[in-house]
Amino acid sequence: MKYVYNEPGDMKGVWKDLSGQEWGYGDKKGEVVAEVRKKATTKNDAYLETKDHQIPVDPPRKRRKLFEKTVGYLPCTAEGEEACIRIMAPSYGRIFSAIVVIVLLCGAVVFGINRLILSNYPQDEVIDVKLPDSMKNTDSDSYSIPDYTLIRKNAANAKTDTWLFNVEGNPYDLAYEIYLEEDHKLIYGSPILRSGEGIEGMTLYEDLPAGEYEYTLECKIYEKDSKTEIGVQSFEGVLEVYEE
Repeated sequence: MKYVYNEPGDMKGVWKDLSGQEWGYGDKKGEVVAEVRKKATTKNDAYLETKDHQIPVDPPRKRRKLFEKTVGYLPCTAEGEEACIRIMAPSYGRIFSAIVVIVLLCGAVVFGINRLILSNYPQDEVIDVKLPDSMKNTDSDSYSIPDYTLIRKNAANAKTDTWLFNVEGNPYDLAYEIYLEEDHKLIYGSPILRSGEGIEGMTLYEDLPAGEYEYTLECKIYEKDSKTEIGVQSFEGVLEVYEE
C-alpha cells in the first residue's frame, strides 16, 4: 500500500525521518491509516511517498505503546480519500519517570529491609561517657563527630574495639548506621545518643572473618531530645577484623 503525502495547510511542526528528510505535520484529519517512526517496526509493503522520497510505515496500533507519544499527523491520500499518518516517537519523559519510580522503589525496598534488620537486632546499651576535655565540643553553634574512618574488631570478640560517642557539648542527638560498601548491607545501627553518651563497642549484625571491609558510616542528626531527623553526614572507612 502506498500513501501520497500532502503538505498540511495548518502546519504545526516539522518531523525528520531517519535519512534527514523533513515532513511538515499538522492536526489529525481523516482516518489514521498508518503510523510512522524513525525506524519501521514491521516489515510490509506500506510506504508514504512524495515525488522523490518515500518512507516505510507501520499499521496503526489500537493501543499506544507505553513509552511512545504522538508527535503529530502527516496528511496523505489513501486510495483517493483524505487520511493521515500518525507520527510516533519515544516518550523520554515517561521513560525518565519510570526510571525514577524504579529507583525509588528499589530504594524503598532496601530501606525497608534495613529497617527490618534494625528492628530484629537488640541494640547496644547506652552509657554516660567521660571523655578528655580535648574531645569535648565547646562551640554551641556546631557539632563534633569523632573520626570513624577505622573501626577495629577482634574476630574472637562479640564487640568492636572501637566505641561510639556523641561527644559532650554537641547541640544535637546522634545515631550511627554502618553499611558494607560492597552491597550496601546494613551491619550495625545504634540507638540515638544524647550529648555525652556512648556505646562500649558495637555488636555487629554479622560475624565477619578476619580481613578488611570498606564501609559507609552514616551519622544521623536529630533535634535535641526528640526523634526528628534534621540531617545526615556520611563517612567512608575500613573495618579491620583481626585475629590474635
